[in-house]
Amino acid sequence: MKKILIIIIAVFTIISCSKESKKESAKNEITNFLNLFDTLKSDSLKIESLDSFVDSTMFDFKGKLIDTSYFHFINDKTIKLALQNDDNYYACYKKSLNDSILLLIMRTPNEYWENSIKFYLFDLKKSQTIDYLEVAQKWSDAGDYSEKYSIFNKNLIITYTKDCMLTNEEKNETICNDSIYNFEIGNDKFILKRSEKSSK
Repeated sequence: MKKILIIIIAVFTIISCSKESKKESAKNEITNFLNLFDTLKSDSLKIESLDSFVDSTMFDFKGKLIDTSYFHFINDKTIKLALQNDDNYYACYKKSLNDSILLLIMRTPNEYWENSIKFYLFDLKKSQTIDYLEVAQKWSDAGDYSEKYSIFNKNLIITYTKDCMLTNEEKNETICNDSIYNFEIGNDKFILKRSEKSSK
């Protein structure tokens, strides 16, 4: 009877140690992922992207390569496509918004290369991003052109976009649509407060 009791205690001890080891391993993984991001010290920031022909080493949002083993922390519909196309994600900056939410800034895949800058809300309790917003991108091709940049100030984001389409190649005529979006960072999502659009 004593031997059986010893065996039972030993089994429970092993199971308990295994659970603690898994918890510690998961905690270390989250820490290692978040350590890829530099701390953003400023409350205000202008976010601009670069076109594909510009040297990426001059990019303010070059960031650090995120290993695919950390992709499960990123709740983004483009993740699966990125894995299929062998595209990369880069960790740029992080900023604490409150006790449970971090703002993460990443450089992600775009039309031709990884020059789409996105804001992510990372929930520390869920250990996952819960919302994201593209704040900058840029590309041009055969006369068509698209650009987006943003101004970040505390919990407000103003995003400016310009999309141009070549309508007459001989006369080099284009039609452009300009838009301005005002977003507010809520507790668990980015909230669109106002938008303006114009065509030229």
